[in-house]
Amino acid sequence: MDSTRKLRTLFTETMDLDLRRGSLFLFIRNAQFVISVFYIKYSVYMKKLIEALFQWPVIIVACLTLGLAPFVPEPHILGKIKWVMGGGDGMKLMDILDLIMHGLPWMLLILKALSSLVGRRS
Repeated sequence: MDSTRKLRTLFTETMDLDLRRGSLFLFIRNAQFVISVFYIKYSVYMKKLIEALFQWPVIIVACLTLGLAPFVPEPHILGKIKWVMGGGDGMKLMDILDLIMHGLPWMLLILKALSSLVGRRS
């Protein structure tokens, strides 16, 4: 049995046991243990994935596509920003999530630019 299957079995067994006992504390503690083990095991791969995704070309393409789409009659993110600046009257949860989705590439662009500037200074 490979380590992932052992871990998954351990996780499901402890979750069932803790839920039967009604011990929320043990349930949360065991869940934190399993998450930390997965983090330690896969953190190298996650760092590589993050480094690959946070390259300038990827962020710029994301800003020009997802960040501005749909383009007609005006970029969607600009309409949402105007709506928020106007008080956000009638805004629903879907509109807020839509603003986050279209604004995320721009936030990543700003964070990448700031990290590049700070990296140059040191």
